[in-house]
This record gives sequence, structure tokens and C-alpha cells, in this order.
Amino acid sequence: MFRKTADEKPSNVGENFPAPESVIPLQGAWQVDFIRPDSSTFTRQMDTLTDWSLVADTAVAHFSGTAWYRKELQSINLPKGAHMSINLGSVVAVAKVRVNGQDVGGIWTPPYRLDITSAWRKGDNTIEIKVVNTWANRLIGDQKLPAEKRTTWTLVNPYKADSPLHSSGLTGPVRLEIFK
Repeated sequence: MFRKTADEKPSNVGENFPAPESVIPLQGAWQVDFIRPDSSTFTRQMDTLTDWSLVADTAVAHFSGTAWYRKELQSINLPKGAHMSINLGSVVAVAKVRVNGQDVGGIWTPPYRLDITSAWRKGDNTIEIKVVNTWANRLIGDQKLPAEKRTTWTLVNPYKADSPLHSSGLTGPVRLEIFK
């Protein structure tokens, strides 16, 4: 039985995700290493974070597999006693984050935020974000190719050559958020 009305908020309840005291946007280019399921790779520089399905290069638009986004950050010092989170903004479908080679966690639902305090160090830092998408766009892309050039198959394929591509990749905006 509920004794309080729905619009009452208990006074002792805090926010699940408090507002950060400062925000540092991670703008500019990212190096992205795409790794196909057969372990072949290709690298692209993305000057802005973009949905893979909107990229003119079909190697990216029809990509299925794992991609590593990398960015070097120079001299962003964390104040003593503060905590830092990385907020990925938006990502499809699953992401894992490493800071300075240390795994800090995986995320697949909003808010796409992880505490990275334990891996952060004074001076320069490296952020790596591993994104894995579904194989829908590869199945759609393969429908546009002759049968002998297709790289995927399935017993039941609901996609056609003119099926709309699914959103994929890290679209951001990615930012560092500092909390007391």
C-alpha cells in the first residue's frame, strides 16, 4: 500500500546521476580501427563521430564486427578528491572502454556513462572505445553483391538490398565529466 501521493519525492533520495561540476568535450578526430569477423582490418580517421550507416564508404556503412576508437588526451588533470566519468552520448550496439590500457567497463544502455577515475593519471591519457554492432548492415550490403562475393549468410535473412541500414557505431557526443 502506498501512503504518499505519486508527486511527493522523499527528502533523503539523491540523484542517480548527479550533474557534473565541469564537462570536457572530446572533439576532433578519432582513429578508428575496424576488425571484421575474419580478423581482416582497415583504419579510418573520423573527424567527427558519425553513424556508420551514413558514411559514403560502403566498407564502413555495411560493416559488421568490432571497431576500436582511439584518442590521445594531453594534460587534463583531475582535481584531488574528484571523480571523472566518460559519457559516450550515444552508441549502437555495445561498447567497452579502456583508459591507459585498463578496462573500465562495458555499456549497452543509456546513460552511456562509466566512472574512469581509477584508470586516469596525471598528464597524458589514452582513451579507447571498443564498439561492436550487429550484422544487419553486412547482410543488407551483401544483398547488393553477386552471390560469389558475399561474406555472410544465414538460413533466414529478413533483409533485402533496399532495406534501410541500421544505425551503428559511436555517435557521441563523447565528453569527460568531473564530479566532487
